[in-house]
Amino acid sequence: GGSRSVNGSAISVAEGGSLGIHETAAIQNNWKADGNGGAVDISGVDSSVKMDGGTISGNKAANGAGVHVGSGSAFTMTGGTIKMNVASGNGGCIDVENDDENTALSITGKVLSSSNSAQNGGGISVRSSGAGKQGEITLGDDGEDQVTIEYNWASSSGGGIYTNMAGISMKNMVFSGNAANQHGGSVYVAGNDVSMEDMFVGYNRADENGGGIYATGENFSFKSGEIKQNTATNDG
Repeated sequence: GGSRSVNGSAISVAEGGSLGIHETAAIQNNWKADGNGGAVDISGVDSSVKMDGGTISGNKAANGAGVHVGSGSAFTMTGGTIKMNVASGNGGCIDVENDDENTALSITGKVLSSSNSAQNGGGISVRSSGAGKQGEITLGDDGEDQVTIEYNWASSSGGGIYTNMAGISMKNMVFSGNAANQHGGSVYVAGNDVSMEDMFVGYNRADENGGGIYATGENFSFKSGEIKQNTATNDG
């Protein structure tokens, strides 16, 4: 099933609203041609969505084909799969606009982002104007289950994750089999504070620079983990 909508997401969470997505949920094959959030659009201030299971797949949008998180909104994911979503702009899996200190993205547990695509951030895109305060973006934790970002593709940069002027803390994650036509087959970082700890970054590809990770700007740190068998046509 599913629907085709030019002006509306499958689910839109407005100001102050909340939503839970659980194990048996399947949000699939929705199309928001020129807007944000093909499956789920969290765009209202103080609105939130929590996902602990289920599947979001086969959706299309300009930004955040799976899930779009607007400034001042929150998305928490502790289980489930987001796969095979296509964004013409940013974030095939998830797109976050982080220009408000109340913005929040937290992804932990046995979570899979697979086979999504976008111009930037085939898996996840986090972007900011860099002008004001930002909320907290955390991916992964110390738990036994790892967040896995695999087989995502960007026609420009950041096959797995793309961040532009936005900080991210990443821990205990797997990046495998992601690809970008330009830079950062796995991760693309431009500016602001980004840290990676206890990571596996392997078998990713970039057609230009940074088969595994492409980082520019200040305050990027790779604290621990393994980077292996990534390929790039030019450097990295």
